[in-house]
Formats: sequence, C-alpha cells, structure tokens
Amino acid sequence: MKKLLAAPVKMSLPESENQLYQNMLKIISDISLNLLAIKTADIIDEIPGDFLTWCQTMHLICNKHLNYQLLDDEQLPKVAKLLKLLEQAISVCQLKMLRITPWPIFVASVEQFQQREIWLEQHNFLQYLAELRSQAFSQMIAEDQLVFFGKHTAKHDPSVYQFDVEHFTGFRNAKTYLATVVHNGEKIEAMLEAIPLEGEVTFQHYQNFVNQYVAMFEQQAEPEKAPLFPATRLLALRRPDTFVSLNSTKADVLSIAFAINKLSNQDFLAYWHDVVTTYQQMPWWKLATNSSKSEQFIFAHRAILLDLFWFSEENAHQQTNYYKALNKATPASSKSTVVRRNGKSLESVTAMVDRVLADEEIPAFVKANRDAIIKQVMGGKKIEEVISLMRSIFG
Repeated sequence: MKKLLAAPVKMSLPESENQLYQNMLKIISDISLNLLAIKTADIIDEIPGDFLTWCQTMHLICNKHLNYQLLDDEQLPKVAKLLKLLEQAISVCQLKMLRITPWPIFVASVEQFQQREIWLEQHNFLQYLAELRSQAFSQMIAEDQLVFFGKHTAKHDPSVYQFDVEHFTGFRNAKTYLATVVHNGEKIEAMLEAIPLEGEVTFQHYQNFVNQYVAMFEQQAEPEKAPLFPATRLLALRRPDTFVSLNSTKADVLSIAFAINKLSNQDFLAYWHDVVTTYQQMPWWKLATNSSKSEQFIFAHRAILLDLFWFSEENAHQQTNYYKALNKATPASSKSTVVRRNGKSLESVTAMVDRVLADEEIPAFVKANRDAIIKQVMGGKKIEEVISLMRSIFG
C-alpha cells in the first residue's frame, strides 16, 4: 500500500494533476492506518504507472475494500471527500486525453462507455430527443418541454419516458430558471430556432440565441441575470453535435482538463470562445467521419457525448429517476389516486398513447382501441398494462 500511495510521485504529473494529488494526500494522512491494513496484492497485480489508473484503483479500494467499521465518525466525511477528489481527477484525466485524441480512438472510447448499464437509458433519451427536435416547442406537451429543461417529474410515465429526463445535466434545482422558462414556450421556440438543425452553427447563430435568452430574463417583472449553464443544455439538446451541456461542477472539471479559464454562470462569450471553439479544434471533433452506423450516431452526438467522459458510478443506472419510478412499489388500490394527484391531462395522456401506438410492432386490433386505451390510462392504469391485457384477451 505504501508503494501504491506514493506512486504518483514518480509520474511527473503536470501542475493541475499534482495539485489534485496533494489535496488527496492531506486526507490520506488522516486515514493512512486504515489504508495500510488493506492487502493490495489481493486487489491489483501491479502498481499503476499512470495517474488515471492510479485514481481508478484508489477509488476502487476506498469504495469497496476499506473497512468502514474501523473508521471513526470524524473520518467518514474525509473518506467521502477523498472519493470526490478521486472522481474529479478521473474526470479530468479522461477529458484531458481528448485534447490529442483522434476520431477512431474517440469512437472506441465512447463505445467502451456504452457498455455501462446506464447507457440504455441515455441512448433512449437521445433517440426520444431526435423525435422531439423537429417539433415546434410551443406545441409540445408539458412533459416533453421538461425534457429540454432537464426536470424529471412524476408525470413522466416510465412506459413512455424510458429514461431519466435529467440525463446530460439536469436542472431540477434551478428554481429561478424553471420559473422563467416554463411560462415562455413561444420565446423558447424562437431562440431554439435561431440555431439551425443542420449544417454549421456559427457564432452569429449562437449570439442570436443568447440575445433572446438573456432578454427573456431581463424583461420579467422582476429581472434576473440569465444563467449560462441551463442554456447550454437547451443548446446541446438542439444540436448535440455542436454543444456540450454543463453545470458548475462539470465546468470546473472541463476548465482544468482543457486548460482554459474557469467558466462562470453568466459568461456566455467564454462558453463559445473558450469551450466550444476549443474542442472544435480537437482531432476527434474536427476530423470526425461517419462511415459506419456506429460512427454515424456518435458523429451526430459527438459534443453532448462528452458527458460520458465524466466519472460515473458502476451502479449509476440504479440511481436514476426512471429506475426509481420503474421499481417503485405502488399498492394496486391507490394507482388511480396517484395518477389523479399527478394531474395528467387528457392532452398529455393522448400524446403518450399515440407515441406507443406508433410502434410498428403494436397489433392493428390494439391500435383500433385507441380511445379505450386512453380512457383506461386516464383512469389510472399504465399504458403497457392496458395493451398487455388486450393482447392476452384478443391476441
């Protein structure tokens, strides 16, 4: 363990990574006896030779092999802080490599990340988004608009929304932002249309979006400063090949990894000139091709997929709102009252049923009973339950 803890000293770390390591050492000194009790030979075959692998190894040890029963109460927060530092360092290292990563390696890295269980949800999200993107925003049902805003609610029926709406940076706690955007569907539509769905996105396109976005906040009865980070999500969902969605934590990591100035939540010019322009000069973005089916998907989402390079827990799929909603035990007798409490409108239920019935695999006799399905869902049943029952009776 002593050799493992000291390994980064021999790695000639750059200043940013060395600072992270020094911050870790301050905490490690407080739990060193607990760490030294771990037999590393049973966990790893050799001492890591690079900082990324070292951080991943230390995270594994602290997360799964540290004896928490032997820790004092005051040591527990320190271990949690150490884990956060390791996660930050892993994100920095993975993102930093992109500065010189060619397109084939970028594709291989993304495909490796896609082996995580959470990818199924993320893929469903992006597929659903592709269908939404061509629709007029002001005409979308409230649940679909919240997809763009990054706020998951109980109204997002897991039989239709087979993903967590908050993937790719959610903003459920951005109360001022949400209070503004949910009542301005037409303004949101106009600013999104400032960004073309195809072809090059220029600075002028971006500036047109920003001007409308900032004006929306300034023209309120009680003017507010327009927040940058929620805007990056709107941009990324509009053009996932061009924009990356950020929050303050992700922005800090990205600033370290890409060696750019720290990004503030009001600096719209810096987002374009320091962030977007920076990664658009990297080989994986600038020289991207789309010769295979896998490459075509990654090519069309190559900016928003930067999200995969931030640290993710192995069980991240079990922490999503979709997973929790899908596995929530609800007594049969209370299903109808839950639906009414959630306030599903006829409009939203109709839209969700129509999406499900649009599937080519749904039998014609089921589609013919559309009105009956809508009535059953309004009464409290789930769409898949109603369709399953029809199949069992008439199939």
